[in-house]
Amino acid sequence: MISHGLWGTTIVRRPKLLIPIFISGLLPDLISTVAGFIYLEISRGPSLIFDWKALPDWSRSLYGYSHGLIGLAVFSLLIIIFARHYLILILPYAFHIFLDLFTHNGDPLARLFYPLVNYNSQRLWGLNWWENPWTSIVNWILIVGINIGFIIYHRQKFKKPRQTS
Repeated sequence: MISHGLWGTTIVRRPKLLIPIFISGLLPDLISTVAGFIYLEISRGPSLIFDWKALPDWSRSLYGYSHGLIGLAVFSLLIIIFARHYLILILPYAFHIFLDLFTHNGDPLARLFYPLVNYNSQRLWGLNWWENPWTSIVNWILIVGINIGFIIYHRQKFKKPRQTS
């Protein structure tokens, strides 16, 4: 989940907005999954056992909305109404949804258009990151590699040429 925030800060390189960008990248999960886990911890007592199947139905429903175009539209509308100068925060949220299409096996149309399109097992694609550890390794290599590339690029770009006398 942390990688979603880091992807947000990687694709939207605005140091002054680092924390809002990071949170925007996490938001689809914060709205649903984290809220569901907090509810479980409060209702059944602290256990720190993260059982996805134990999440309440409302949390699963919020997951569907927050990870689809309806959630993106609501978030975008809230940004437009209350924080028009921060439209860039929509990008990390949208990128989170895009990444999850590849790292969660499921029906992409049902995910994007939840609850308007019914789930169809004939349209399954994507890999569950928790079942395929190599996807997480590739994910972290890309995050680190792209950020190192940006650092090298900016150092080269702003490097002053040596003056010869």
